[in-house]
Amino acid sequence: MRSGLRYYCDECIAYETQALSIRRLTKSTVTELIRNSRKNTDLLVALESQLTSRMLSEPDSPKRKKIAVDRQPSVAASVTLSGDPGSAAQQSISAAAQMVLRSKAKKDSVSECKGREILPHETPEKSAISNTLIIPTPHVDLTSGVPNETGSAAVNAVVPKPVTCVVPKTVTCVPQRKQIFVSRLNPDLSSLDITAYIRNKVQIDDLKRAIHIYILIYLKKLDSFLQLYYQNTRGLQSKLTKLYTDSFSLSSHVIVFTETWLKPEVLSSEVFPSKYTTYRLDRPSRRGGGVLIAVDSELTSEVITSDEINDIEFLCIKLSLPGISIYITCSYIPPSSEFPTYANHLSAIQFISSKLSDRDQLIVLGDFNIPRATWSTVETSNILLPSTQHDFLDGLLDISLSQVNHVFNFLGRLLDLCFVSSPDCVCIARTSAITLPEDPYHPTLELTIDTGTKVYEVSEKIAKRIPCFRKANFALINSLIACSDWSNLYLSTNIIEAVNIFYNILNEVFDTCVPTYYPKISNQPPWFNKELARLKNVKSRLYKKFRAAGSQAAFSRYLSARSDFTVLNAQCYKNYLARCKTQFTLDPKQFYNFVNTKRKSSSYPSSLKFENSAASTDQAIADLFAQFFQTTYSTSSPPDQSYPYVIPKSNFICCPVISKSSLLLELQRVKPVYSPGPDGVPGCVLRYCAETLCRPLHKLFTLSLETSDFPHRWKESFVIPLHKKGSKLNACNYRGISKLSAIPKLFENIITPHLQHSCRSLISSCQHGFIKRRSTTTNLLEFTSFVIGGFRKNRQTDVVYTDFSKAFDSVSHPILVRKLDLLGFSGDLLRWILSYLNDRTQRVIFKNSLSSLIRVTSGVPQGSHLGPLLFTLFINDLPLVLTKSRVLMYADDVKLCLQYNDPAQSLALQSDLNAFQTWCMDNELNLNGSKCKLMTFFRVSPHYSTYTLSGCALDRITHADDLGVYMDPRLKFSDHITTMVNKARGVLAFIKRWSKEFDDPYVTKTLFISLVRPILEYCAPVWSPQYGVHIDRIESVQKNFLIFALRRLNWDTSLILPSYSSRLLLINLPSLANRRTMLGITFIRNLIHGDVESPELLGRLHFNVPNRFTRNYIPLVLNHCISNYAMHEPFRVLCNDYNRLYHLISTTDSLPIFKSIILSSLVTN
Repeated sequence: MRSGLRYYCDECIAYETQALSIRRLTKSTVTELIRNSRKNTDLLVALESQLTSRMLSEPDSPKRKKIAVDRQPSVAASVTLSGDPGSAAQQSISAAAQMVLRSKAKKDSVSECKGREILPHETPEKSAISNTLIIPTPHVDLTSGVPNETGSAAVNAVVPKPVTCVVPKTVTCVPQRKQIFVSRLNPDLSSLDITAYIRNKVQIDDLKRAIHIYILIYLKKLDSFLQLYYQNTRGLQSKLTKLYTDSFSLSSHVIVFTETWLKPEVLSSEVFPSKYTTYRLDRPSRRGGGVLIAVDSELTSEVITSDEINDIEFLCIKLSLPGISIYITCSYIPPSSEFPTYANHLSAIQFISSKLSDRDQLIVLGDFNIPRATWSTVETSNILLPSTQHDFLDGLLDISLSQVNHVFNFLGRLLDLCFVSSPDCVCIARTSAITLPEDPYHPTLELTIDTGTKVYEVSEKIAKRIPCFRKANFALINSLIACSDWSNLYLSTNIIEAVNIFYNILNEVFDTCVPTYYPKISNQPPWFNKELARLKNVKSRLYKKFRAAGSQAAFSRYLSARSDFTVLNAQCYKNYLARCKTQFTLDPKQFYNFVNTKRKSSSYPSSLKFENSAASTDQAIADLFAQFFQTTYSTSSPPDQSYPYVIPKSNFICCPVISKSSLLLELQRVKPVYSPGPDGVPGCVLRYCAETLCRPLHKLFTLSLETSDFPHRWKESFVIPLHKKGSKLNACNYRGISKLSAIPKLFENIITPHLQHSCRSLISSCQHGFIKRRSTTTNLLEFTSFVIGGFRKNRQTDVVYTDFSKAFDSVSHPILVRKLDLLGFSGDLLRWILSYLNDRTQRVIFKNSLSSLIRVTSGVPQGSHLGPLLFTLFINDLPLVLTKSRVLMYADDVKLCLQYNDPAQSLALQSDLNAFQTWCMDNELNLNGSKCKLMTFFRVSPHYSTYTLSGCALDRITHADDLGVYMDPRLKFSDHITTMVNKARGVLAFIKRWSKEFDDPYVTKTLFISLVRPILEYCAPVWSPQYGVHIDRIESVQKNFLIFALRRLNWDTSLILPSYSSRLLLINLPSLANRRTMLGITFIRNLIHGDVESPELLGRLHFNVPNRFTRNYIPLVLNHCISNYAMHEPFRVLCNDYNRLYHLISTTDSLPIFKSIILSSLVTN
């Protein structure tokens, strides 16, 4: 709980300190009481006793006045409780409810921050009915939300005896602060239905959560103050570890840093954890500068951008609170800057100021470096006015901004300024640095901002218990499943009835063998323990006491507690890293979880926008995501009986027959995932109960195929929003990740291989996606061979890169079924697939909230095994339509290629583009015209033709990202190598920043192999360099890593190191050049052995069959080349390397042994 206590006088501070003691009671003492209580009644009696003693038994003070007040709630509420009204438990629950309300009654006794006695007309009267209080003031019945007939509120509770409570006597607060204190003491709780938290609570744990949730909601509704921390950090690059580990204990809502000195390659998730949403503006090249604003992730925030904000270190974010927006800007102006720099900052601030409404506030912070400016104070105000003339300062004053920072540095100067639009609502003071050392030229500041509204939106929803399969008794589960009566299922001929019987039995078993728990969302890091959490609470409590008292003794106690916490936190973090290193071989998942927390941000948006709708609660955000995902699906009318395109047909494709042995084998291969899907059955149950579930599942799968009916319960799925790029507040910047139930995925995993085998001969050789033994490498090697083949003939190649708009979600079910019918699918199988596709539903999961149902009216199920095959068959006839150009596909990525040396021949490509557009319209697929591009590959001066698609001319590009490889017009791949090396260096820099605590070089070697080397080897056979300058650039990444990994060997000097090959042997690493050669030879070996499928590439292999074999036998015949580009064609280079090391190759060696032999030979050579 954060509060602005420095606004209050001594009497107010004493009163607020009393409230803080109640909060500590609800979080600590009550938990201990519940832990030690055995009976429901004892729990509530103890709770009431402790609340009473802590809240009402404060020591007397001469400045306080005792007033006898009846123990009654001053908030109108009708608490309806189940059970016997006269029972002890019932009376105790009522007492507990009163105690919650009584804490607010005490606050409501203070009006306008001035102590007074209870007035006669406010004295409650007893009614004739016992256990009821009639309060003759307008009240709202919380159960109905409207005033009752008498204007009174009836509280069914035992009336306790009058006691003495303490309220402030007099208050001498500053007049303009009076309303702030009154708003804090009188929150509007009339809409809170207390009965929702206490009614029908049977278990002690449920009752505890009900009481705690209400108390926390009540306390959090009081918080209308925003805490902002500001510091000039003088560089964060070397302080990231300390800042990251300490940031979990920070309590500020907003953190503002200037002079961060960060580079763009440093991830925001390395600076702050997901507890904060981080906004940054870094200098891309020069050292220094940089600004950062971190906002509590629970708050709704967004960055403000504009054309007015260019080429300056200026950042602005907008905080959206109920009824008010707060704009916070951060600026850094280097010393000795010229007037245009100040003018640009002033223009940016004026632009932000123009966006303010009446209630909004603007806070301008930053290091403006105006050391010669002098300031004078204003009486009865905290505003400072400049005594010297400066155009920048005059411009800020002209837009009604006031400078309120009065904390001078040790030279008596103000470098960091704070301009605000509402000075009466902002209090600024110097504070101690939270985690980073303080720069004496830039004192650390803390701002307390009165927002006049709730800072947080508090959810009043009580979470439901969920099963914990990780702690399930699987031995007992197997026993109960084996003993269950499955006869009704085996005799059933209705798949829906059989599925219901199956899940009813499983749910009964789960209720007996699977414990449940309340889900918890914790922002604590994995190294936190109970002692560290206790010290964190002690530190926070002493800080609040220091703010209340303001004494040096309180400050010293706070510094001591903070030091204890910092030392223990650093030690716990060190121990956590040691555990990660020790358990690396036993539990690598934990180690990679540690790495991924720094690489990826998992924070959710606190609000969301879509079209004209906005949402801020978890449930509303989930529903808004559902509304967005619903728009991705389309509704199509049944197609005509005749399909206008030719489709290759198979003889007959029928339903497979599932055997129990094959089903048992697949059950034993299921990944043991503990989180259940929509049907409530996780993968671990299928894996660990394979033998007992085999027969019931076999019956269900067989019955589903026999009746051609896919059960609706298996059509349900969850959708998890995943942020792509852009603002996190815009739903359009997300894509959905589907999560299916484990049982239907198992069913699909059995059906799909059978259908793939039956359809393999029908699938076009142009398709390289979702096909076993084909990949992006085969696609790009065919493409580069085609282009370089045109170079040999002095032809240019025009390539059109197309892009479908949400292709997988737009597949028309009627058209797909019609195509499957033409392909030769049997009637039973067609009806089963149609049942599989139709009437599917989804729900969006956002935190612990589920959205309303989404009706899936088109597309193939994402995350399924069968969906990719169905999509492949859906677009399989496209190459048959495009007859004049070369077509290459990878899933939904389609490129059309045409070679020519006569410009008139380019019309053939335009003809195919027209046919492509018509095919898309007939198949109800939409093209994303803005992402369809045109590129020309050439060796001599090209002819640039113009092509149109969907009535618009295609944009011409000079470089293309083709399946992750950057293509240039001459296929030199220099741009790709540059991009790849820069990306790998950024990841390597991340490893060096966060694994410097690991002394073992083999731990860092594993990180390099898993995170960096895949970047440098992706599709290496396609772009493997032949020039030394490119080879050295790539190899420099691994050389840099070796110096870091072997840093503990204490070389005499960094200039005199062992040779590169010697250092590679120390850590048992091959060079990257040797690995690329090995990967190329392995590709040719797999192509010959059938492990790679590419009819075109295989057709280019010319095997040497001599009359007699000699020692220098060369297996592949290569064509003679007269140019460098032909000699360095990627596929030809692979064949040449294969010939060079063929004498080491044995056809009987396994693939790992084959790779090891090749690498060993390359190292020795």
